[in-house]
Amino acid sequence: SNLSGGCWHYILNAFDQVIQMDQMSDADLVALARAGDRDAFGKLAERYSPMARRVAYRALSHHDAAQEITQEAIVQATCRWTDCGTRIGSKAGCTESS
Repeated sequence: SNLSGGCWHYILNAFDQVIQMDQMSDADLVALARAGDRDAFGKLAERYSPMARRVAYRALSHHDAAQEITQEAIVQATCRWTDCGTRIGSKAGCTESS
């Protein structure tokens, strides 16, 4: 095998974390996300994106626009969730809004 024991350990830990997050409540994921956990925020986005797309589609009656609006909403939410001034989403595309 090309993978050393350390790599397998890392991979197994990553899978274990994904499984644990799948079983977490929204409230627990929100607390983790607000503390800066990107994976927790990603899990919340994964859970709620389909619903957000459906709402956007009902309002716009256009699939591509609904998808774009949903993605933008996720980017903006990522930019707003902070912990001690450190942004979860410090990627390009985040803008300050008052």
